[in-house]
Amino acid sequence: MTQELAATPKKSLPLPFVSDADGAPYQPRTRREQRMGEFLNTIRDKLNWARKWKQDEIRACWIAQLEAFAANERWTAYKPSTRKRVGEPLGFMPDADFQYVRKEITWQAEHLPTIGGPDGVFVRDKAVSDEMRQVLVQQVFDLLENVPDTQKDWHPWSNNQVLDLVHPSLYPLVYGRTRVLDAPMPSFDDWRKFISGGTTVTASCDSTHMSEQFQWLPSDFEVDKDGKVVIQSYINNLHPETHKPLYATLARVFECAVPLLEQVLGRLEAPTPLRIDPDPEDWYEEYESEDEDEKCVTSDEEDEDEDAGDKHENGGEQGAEKAVSADAAVESVGSAPAAKPERKYESWDDWFENRVPIIPDPPAEYDVDGNVFTPFSLRGRTLKVITKLANIHLTPADPKYPGGSWHIEGMLNEAIVATALYYWDIDNITDSKLHFRTGVQPPAYEQSDSRGIRLAYGLYNHGPLVQYCGYITARKGRMVAFPNLFQHQVAPFELKDPTRRGHRKIVAYFLVDPSSLTGEQVASTSRVPPQQAEWISSAWATAGQFPLEAGVDLPREMVDSIVSKVESAMTLDEAKALRLKLMDERTTASKETERETPRFNLCEH
Repeated sequence: MTQELAATPKKSLPLPFVSDADGAPYQPRTRREQRMGEFLNTIRDKLNWARKWKQDEIRACWIAQLEAFAANERWTAYKPSTRKRVGEPLGFMPDADFQYVRKEITWQAEHLPTIGGPDGVFVRDKAVSDEMRQVLVQQVFDLLENVPDTQKDWHPWSNNQVLDLVHPSLYPLVYGRTRVLDAPMPSFDDWRKFISGGTTVTASCDSTHMSEQFQWLPSDFEVDKDGKVVIQSYINNLHPETHKPLYATLARVFECAVPLLEQVLGRLEAPTPLRIDPDPEDWYEEYESEDEDEKCVTSDEEDEDEDAGDKHENGGEQGAEKAVSADAAVESVGSAPAAKPERKYESWDDWFENRVPIIPDPPAEYDVDGNVFTPFSLRGRTLKVITKLANIHLTPADPKYPGGSWHIEGMLNEAIVATALYYWDIDNITDSKLHFRTGVQPPAYEQSDSRGIRLAYGLYNHGPLVQYCGYITARKGRMVAFPNLFQHQVAPFELKDPTRRGHRKIVAYFLVDPSSLTGEQVASTSRVPPQQAEWISSAWATAGQFPLEAGVDLPREMVDSIVSKVESAMTLDEAKALRLKLMDERTTASKETERETPRFNLCEH
């Protein structure tokens, strides 16, 4: 029998819900490096980018496009909340940065072709064979989509645009009501024998980020040493018999996600190192004055941006600045150490208030050793995986999807460490992008130098310690995996041809942390008998659970009446009412998490 953990990890993998800035796993990246990241993102988001980069003609074309991009002095940062580029121009891209990016892309095309748009995100185009994708298309249509309109489960508050086919928020584990077995069910087919078995459990809320009421239910996915997958317990809301053909297909799709998830977790253990690592003590040239008395002048800087950070959604966004010569200042950021600021300062106060950080160049050669990492093996383990299938449908009468909110998946008691998305069908929509951002540690800084931090990192005093990471574009057949430390947000899209319907369809796999006690404590469907009253009624009616006499079964109406008395059985109406409570709880928790996001508070003493 496969062990739960085939090997002991070096340490527990990082989970979201960090309320202490020092606990954030990522270091902040300078605005100069963020610009390098956008260049990388532009290439690595392209369809089959690594293969195409190796083709001389395509590579030359892409390089020419990047050179034009680098020469655009009015290039500005991306603001995810408005989906626009706003704020101060970042200026020309120094040649040292451009050459480093070229070398990085060239190395990754050969050795890490699955890296996606942003660092830490991994992608495979055509991850699943065309034949297997077509099997999935047909099975989902036959078993889940081809139902009467009255049976379609439109996600609450989605304006009948998001169709839930399989969603973990329906029939979740409900603390104090759902029964949990002491030991896993012996096999996938034994679920009938354990209906209404087990005992209820209560929430263990030792964190404000843990739900007091609900837990999404993962299934047991057994991964052998070769990466082959067998689903060992039922997927919540996917009937183990009526929908049985889908189980094998979803297992095959997850097999294709395993290598990407292993890379995501490996990168969590060893995050991408900084390309540029400035020392704030070396940011500025000393002020030179012929007046000996002026050299001794000290000044308490009045921080004009004391409250500006509260107006900005995250550290990667730039707004209107009050500083003198802001455009010139920003264009100067990124100058190599040898470069001399052209401005002549009139006084020490003038220098102190308007000096510009001198950010060093990246290394002359790409840091291969620092960027090599070991994937976190998921082979030989029984993983806990939460599965979701959902479609977004647009019509000529309702042609625009407004986009989603920034969020992570689940709460702490689900211990989701990574997500894999498979875009199995897309038709007649404009580009759909998935954006990412993450929390960062506070940067090193000189006392009271809020202006320097703003110019170097795009972080504001009293502003959130959050930086934008990048995006990927949804493409039919594309599989994407990313850490749950990354908040993500679906950008708006609309019908390409407004006269006909369009859609975007996904399978999502949420991986429960396989490295920690928190993950081990998450109850899976191997220990939670089905709660769906309809499943229980059908099982008891067809199995002759209550015969009147030999060969004569109770009428279905009587079976339904008996099931209604079973405490653990849940009707669809009850499940939908509980789903609304679950959504309310998580909306509140998300707002609380946003409120508790660590902020950069400049030390003034």
